[in-house]
Amino acid sequence: MVTFIGREKSLLYHKGVKQMRCEYSDGTKVKYTGSLQITKGQEVNVFIKEALLTDDIRSDLDKALYKNSCGEIRNVAEKVTKLYGSKACIHELK
Repeated sequence: MVTFIGREKSLLYHKGVKQMRCEYSDGTKVKYTGSLQITKGQEVNVFIKEALLTDDIRSDLDKALYKNSCGEIRNVAEKVTKLYGSKACIHELK
């Protein structure tokens, strides 16, 4: 299923696979496949492995996925970049 929401573009697969991709007119791209990846040119590059997402962030992502809402997933991406910064790779416990 492909839906276009204004200038936002999302792609959602419903066959038991958790996956959503959103692209925005400012160049921001958010990919949620259990793990979360946020990019925007050279300015932003954030990756968080699924097992290391906090419960509140995972819950917000799952709600956005369920609603197929690029607006909500963008809000989560902004929250994540405020929390972890614009350059972060979180893939293992310390």
